[in-house]
Amino acid sequence: MYNLKIAFRGLWRKAFYSRINIVGLAVSMAAVIFILFWIKDECSYDSFHKDADNIYIGLAQLDSGGEKMYFERSTGLFAPAAYEHFDEVTAYCRTKEENAAFVKYENERICNVKYLMSDSTFFRFLIFLL
Repeated sequence: MYNLKIAFRGLWRKAFYSRINIVGLAVSMAAVIFILFWIKDECSYDSFHKDADNIYIGLAQLDSGGEKMYFERSTGLFAPAAYEHFDEVTAYCRTKEENAAFVKYENERICNVKYLMSDSTFFRFLIFLL
């Protein structure tokens, strides 16, 4: 009890520096908590799919003036060629997102519709619980 009393007495004596230290500690602890939540979210991305550990995305690499950039897009021929030439590739599914300016449905025009085209194997890879 005596040590606690001495600690509080020191906090009151140097109140300005104590407040700076306490606020700094609170901000740093909040930052660590947010970073841990972000890491947890990134590690759990799409992990609800069956065999999520065996699903990969093919990336395209562009070398622009010594700087390498990666895109989650490749040509439509990449997946069948990888399936044919690499034994590790056991199946593939290609997807392509499209934007339609106008879609007409039952004499009603709907604009700004996005849709996804994919191979027939889409639901073998990605299991969505509806």
